[in-house]
Amino acid sequence: MWIGTNNLLAQIVKEPHGWHLCSKCEKNAYYMCYTCTFSLCKGCIRDAVIFCVRGNKGLCETCMKSVMLIEDYE
Repeated sequence: MWIGTNNLLAQIVKEPHGWHLCSKCEKNAYYMCYTCTFSLCKGCIRDAVIFCVRGNKGLCETCMKSVMLIEDYE
């Protein structure tokens, strides 16, 4: 039986993960990175960098740097 807050399931249920919440303010996310869980709401997009590829999805600044390094290497 899983009782207590030290088990993995309890931590997963308590902590928000993924695209659903803004990475800065934890409001509902609108802009989302394709390769990681970084996401932004419409208010936080003014202070951040995201390269939109299709609609509201694209690449965050960190992932874009990684992609550019791969492209330059090839």
